[in-house]
Amino acid sequence: VHGVFGGKTGLRDADMPGSRDGGDSGLGVVDACQGRFTLKELQSWLNQNSLVLFTSSKFYQAPPFCAAVLIPPTIADKLKSLAPPGP
Repeated sequence: VHGVFGGKTGLRDADMPGSRDGGDSGLGVVDACQGRFTLKELQSWLNQNSLVLFTSSKFYQAPPFCAAVLIPPTIADKLKSLAPPGP
């Protein structure tokens, strides 16, 4: 499930999606690429096991195409325990 948190137009989804069953039955993804969020908001998304997409725009003086996916610990632990994909 995908939610958009703020864009250039100022529009945003009312609620940001959380992952269901710790990510077992669905992943919540918060598109926070514009960087218009508080640390409190970021922490709330990670607490609900949402993956958070973030790009470092020119505002942050980052290199071109710089980005990150913030993965909450619950989901990261599950990913670490998976076998690598086969050929």
